Amino acid sequence: MTQTDKEKLRMAKNLVKSNNKKIKKALEAIDELEISVSFARREGRDRDHIQVGYDIQKIKKILEED
Repeated sequence: MTQTDKEKLRMAKNLVKSNNKKIKKALEAIDELEISVSFARREGRDRDHIQVGYDIQKIKKILEED
């Protein structure tokens, strides 16, 4: 059975939508984690969370790129 171009386009569009939803959820989770790290820093637990904070920012930047 061969798929028409229209069917292929629909499938690709659905895949993009699904990936966009996953990326949005990942960014939301990263935002929440970033807030937790900020609170930890304010409480004087900098040393434990500095690297995690940098990693979060790096991942977030990658996910937000066009």
